[in-house]
Amino acid sequence: MQKTKIEWTDYKIGYISGLTIGDGTIRIKKYGINYNEHQYYWRVALKDVEILARLQKYLKVICIGLDVKKFSTKGMYKLETRKQFEVAKIQTCINEGDFGNPSREYRRGFIAGVYDAEGNHHKANLRIYNYDEILKNKLISFLKEFNFDFYKENYPSKKGNGIRLRGDKKEKERFFKYFYPVKRSYYEF
Repeated sequence: MQKTKIEWTDYKIGYISGLTIGDGTIRIKKYGINYNEHQYYWRVALKDVEILARLQKYLKVICIGLDVKKFSTKGMYKLETRKQFEVAKIQTCINEGDFGNPSREYRRGFIAGVYDAEGNHHKANLRIYNYDEILKNKLISFLKEFNFDFYKENYPSKKGNGIRLRGDKKEKERFFKYFYPVKRSYYEF
C-alpha cells in the first residue's frame, strides 16, 4: 500500500518534533514550560550529517529552508534559526504531539526522530536514552500502539537512563523497517 502525501507529511512533522525534543534546543515552550527567553531560537546539533540532511529536507514541508553549518571544532554540525515565525512553526509541530491527537504517521515519525537523536543499537540491545520521564512515558505509550515492547531500565549512562526493546533480532529488524530512522543503516543483523 502506497503512503499518501498527507501521511508522509505527518511522518515528517513527527520526525521534526521527535528530533527537536530528543536532542534539540527550542526557546519558546516545551511541555508547557515558558523559558522566558527574549530571542526565539531553535537548533539541532549532531555529528551525523545524514540525520541533519533528512531534517533539513523535512523542514521544507513546513516552508523552512536552512543550511547545515559547522557547529564546533569537535566535528559537530547544526541546523538553526532565530526567526520567530520559523521557531513558531516548529513549536506547532511539537504541540501537535503534546496537545493534539497526533496521527499514526506522526507518532511513527516522532519515534524515528527521537531514536535518531537519542537511540543506540549495540549487539543485542536497542535503547533510547533520555532523562525526561515524560518523554520516556510518551515513547513507551506510542511504541505499544505499534506492538513494540519497550520498558524503562536503570542503565548507567552519560545520556541518562533509557527505555529498551524486549525481543530478538527479528524484533529489532522490525523496529528499523517500521520506523525508518536514519541510524537504521548503521547496523547489520
